[in-house]
Amino acid sequence: MFSRKRNNPLIFIPYDSVLGNCAVKNLYNISGAEKVNHILVEESKNSVWDHLTPLRKFNISKFILIAHPHNSSKPDLHLNPIEANSIPIDWWYGSNTSNIELLYAHVCSGSDILNSEMWSQVFPNWVSYNKDIHMSYGTRRTKKITKSLVSDIKKSVQECNTAHELESLLIKVFDNYIYRLQSQRKRGDRFRIMLIQQLKNNLISS
Repeated sequence: MFSRKRNNPLIFIPYDSVLGNCAVKNLYNISGAEKVNHILVEESKNSVWDHLTPLRKFNISKFILIAHPHNSSKPDLHLNPIEANSIPIDWWYGSNTSNIELLYAHVCSGSDILNSEMWSQVFPNWVSYNKDIHMSYGTRRTKKITKSLVSDIKKSVQECNTAHELESLLIKVFDNYIYRLQSQRKRGDRFRIMLIQQLKNNLISS
């Protein structure tokens, strides 16, 4: 059994120092990226375990991936079309693969990748999206709401043990945000509601 501390989800995000105004980087920047459980994926590391071993994180069982789908026939995740910044499936191979309990992939059409044979072998239990998703960062209020939403997604991953549990809990989380925004009726909330409704409608689990 994993302790509550070790069950904290570990967030991986592809790193690219060149790309500027990217949704993935914006999401990383406002989601508490300074915390230990956030790791930027750099080319210098050959596998996920190369990241975890120096941090003495040997028994991480839950992961969050924030990325774009790879724009090719090869089912990988990436930050932009530069091949070197992709997260290939063989990046996850290793002796600790059996420890992986649950994955949340904040990725447009992430189900297309995670349903592939090789990815499903490493991540049999996952929650992602079956279509494009979008998040906004334009105003102070929007950033505050997005940061809160990301925090609640992380808490949901931590609390759940199965993909079905996580999908059900995230639907409740999204509904709660929609209800609160509908009640407050502040400027721009209609657009924010639309984006969160998109997350809810496109949510899918293994």
